[in-house]
Amino acid sequence: MAGQYDDLESFQVVAEELSFTRAAARLNISTSALSQTVRRLEARLGFRLLVRSTRSVALTPAGERMFTAVCDGLGTIRHEIDALSSQSDTASGALRITASDYDALQILEPALRDFLPTYPGISIEVVIDNGFTDIVAEKFDAGIRVGKKLDKDMISFPLRGPIPKRIVGSPQYFARRSRPKQPSDLSHHSCINMRFSRSGELFAWEFEEDGRNFRVRVPSQLIVSDPQVALNATLAGTGLSYMPQDLVEAHLASGTLESVLDAWTPSIPEIHLYYPNRTHQTRAFTLFTQHMRQWARSA
Repeated sequence: MAGQYDDLESFQVVAEELSFTRAAARLNISTSALSQTVRRLEARLGFRLLVRSTRSVALTPAGERMFTAVCDGLGTIRHEIDALSSQSDTASGALRITASDYDALQILEPALRDFLPTYPGISIEVVIDNGFTDIVAEKFDAGIRVGKKLDKDMISFPLRGPIPKRIVGSPQYFARRSRPKQPSDLSHHSCINMRFSRSGELFAWEFEEDGRNFRVRVPSQLIVSDPQVALNATLAGTGLSYMPQDLVEAHLASGTLESVLDAWTPSIPEIHLYYPNRTHQTRAFTLFTQHMRQWARSA
């Protein structure tokens, strides 16, 4: 029975991806092994589920009916396993969390230092994404996001309060360039900007004056998608960068970086952990959320 369950799950993943290559990557097996598994299932059932060509994979009419049945059936089984697991004393399982590079570095990494050794049976995959991820569609257990605006049917709680942002440059940069006195002066500076990996959009530098928020598109001689790369380039004197204060406060204290336009820069809003509102959660996930709440209170 276990083998049949595995075969059906393999077929479900192939049907979702319509690609043996992508499905094999998700299942962490070889493409040839996955193809043999599906052929074995078809032979046992006595009808074809998939139409294969050198370039594509498609469901047969029977495959479409089987796919619907498998999704419903395996979904019910997984739901019951999750419910039973949540009542078990054994803490085990795999969790997938999506977060921005900043959130992963400043929140998840320090928060998990004590959690993972305490629960060696729990594994956590952190997927870095600076955009807005649909955690239900992409099968994440939870996500971390700035602000309180979330999709419906989501539960959330704050992990960290507002964090000031700073525009910083090195002393060697300011030795050859005058300090900007207002945001419009940035048009005459070399700026290091960030590009969102999912949307491809450039980050617009945010400012506020007399309670009014506005954005400035700065000239970007260097564009990166990783804040550590931007920080290294800023330290080297390449240009100005726009950073959360906690990423640069040690450099500000030591004098290796200096901030400008402090009166104009707002704060990053609260950062939240969010996840779907489900009736049953696995014990592993319950322990994870409990730990994150405790970490947030002590951070």
